[in-house]
Formats: sequence, structure tokens, C-alpha cells
Amino acid sequence: MLARVPTAARTALSRLAQIALTFVLFAAANKIALYFEVENGVSILFPGTAVAIVACMAFGPWMSIGIILGVIVTPWSPYADMRSLVISGALCAIEGVIPWTVFRYRRDLTVDLRDMKSLLAFLLFGATINTGVSAILGSRFLLTHPPGVLVVWREVFVWWIADFTSALLLAVPAIAFGGALLSRVLHHVRPERPRTITNTLQIVTVVILLGFAASFAMRMYILNRLEIDRLDQQRSWSTAEETINRMHTNFLRAAFVDHTDPNAVMTIEEARRTNEKLIRDLSPLLASAPELHRELPRLEAETSRWFADAKTQLVDTTTAAHRIGREILTLRGRME
Repeated sequence: MLARVPTAARTALSRLAQIALTFVLFAAANKIALYFEVENGVSILFPGTAVAIVACMAFGPWMSIGIILGVIVTPWSPYADMRSLVISGALCAIEGVIPWTVFRYRRDLTVDLRDMKSLLAFLLFGATINTGVSAILGSRFLLTHPPGVLVVWREVFVWWIADFTSALLLAVPAIAFGGALLSRVLHHVRPERPRTITNTLQIVTVVILLGFAASFAMRMYILNRLEIDRLDQQRSWSTAEETINRMHTNFLRAAFVDHTDPNAVMTIEEARRTNEKLIRDLSPLLASAPELHRELPRLEAETSRWFADAKTQLVDTTTAAHRIGREILTLRGRME
């Protein structure tokens, strides 16, 4: 029956089946990636990378469709929007498309990593460069940074080491030792010389040595960088909390100034300048928390309006002061 189907239709159906298989495998790998988190947002292994690499090497760049769809249906965060999901999927697809491109146009390389030249080429373009490109672009376009900062290199390292480990420990053995099947799928002519025990030992040795190197790098990062980041974050949030407390105290001092005092206008003006300085100090401290940072412009506008009214009219603004004071305390509570 399939013989009656036109060649183009058979090719299209075959490609759709390959995309569907890639979609299912990548979605499953993406779903279990959360179990490899050692810190919030910090993973030591991202299995989806291996699926993306093997799928593209086996079937071609069309598998990017299945990879992107797999990311969309299994988002890591319930708050992720469609733009970030599509970009994440494209970055995962890049990790497979780069080695496919190299092996597609370098005919002297064998897809099943039969010789040392092919193995080294795959380690370079299929485990190191491709995951590095994905990590840099991911840090640039998906992660939130303070104003003026495009890339944070320790975030790049976290992203890269998770993908590199997956490519090394999962994709390399899958491609190397599944070479017979992969060669048939890609219609490559297998060399007459069978895979030797020496070649197998070379692949295993490289994987083990680089695996140990990757695990050592992860261990050092977890023991050092994450602890330093945690202390820096605690110090930053402690400073932010102290700044908000000072803002609240300063605002209440102005709110309950005696309007019959000849120095009332001067006191309110001094409090206004202090309030503006405290908000400027608070802005970089909350840059890592966008949902809190977005509250600052509104709070700044309300306090500025209140100070302007209190200074020019010198009327009782206690009701508005209580409301704004509660908003300052609410921001502090959300931060905690």
C-alpha cells in the first residue's frame, strides 16, 4: 500500500513522524530536567540537549520544529510567555543544528564517530561550541540583568555546564555506539573496516575523563560560586530592607510635621530630597526582582505628588500619608 504513495508524500510523512518522535522525546527530557536542579534555576544536567543533538544529527534540522514544540508544552515556569518559550526552543535547536551543519558539509567526518578526527570534531562542535553559543544567547535574551548589563558570565557557565554535561555523557555514547543505526538512517556508506576495540576504548576514555572534569567544575561552582551568590543576595536584600525602612520613617516624619511650625516647609523639602535619594538607591537593589522593581515608578510618583501637595498647601494630608505609608510597608513585605 505504501508503494502506491508518491515519493514526496512518503518523505513528508516520514519527516512528520521524525518530528513527532523528537517532540515526544524532547518534551519528556525537558519535563524531567527539573529533577536535576541543585539550586533554584541552576541545573547540573539538561537531558533535552542530548535529544536535540541526536535528533538533528539523525534526521536533520527539521527536528527543530519538534524541539520548539517540546519546549512550549513543557515550560519550566508557569509564568513563561510565548516569546521566551519560542526563544528557548530555538536555542535548544541550535545545539543540534550546529553539529549537523559541520558533519553535513565535512564529508571526511563520520557521523558514528568512527575515527578520532570525527570524535574530536563532535566534541568541539557537538558538545562545546554549540552549548556555549546557546548559553551566551540564553543569558542575553532570556535572563533578566541590571540595566546596562548584557551578559552575566557565571550565568552563562551554569547554562553551559548543564548542556555540555548532557551532550558529553548522553549524546556522545548515543551517537558513537548507535552508529550502525544512525548510518543507515542517514544513508551513509559504512567503511569496510569495522569499529575496533581501540576506537571504542578511545571514546570511552574521552567520555570518562571529560565527565570527571565536568563534575569537578560543577562541584567547585556549587561549593564556591553559589555560596558567594547567596551571601551577596542576602547582603543586597538586607540593604534593600534597610532602605525601605528608612524611606518609611522619612515619609512618616514629613507626614506628621507640625504645619504651624515656621520650618515645616523646609522639613518637608528635606524629606522630599531624602525620599528621592532613597528610591534611587533602592532601584539597583531590586533590579533582580522585576515584579518588585516595577512598583518603584508608581511609588515614586505617589510620594512626589504627596510631597508637592504638602509643601505648597500645608494642609492636613494624613489620610493620603497613611495610604502611601502602607504601600511602602507592603513593598517591604513582598520583598521579604
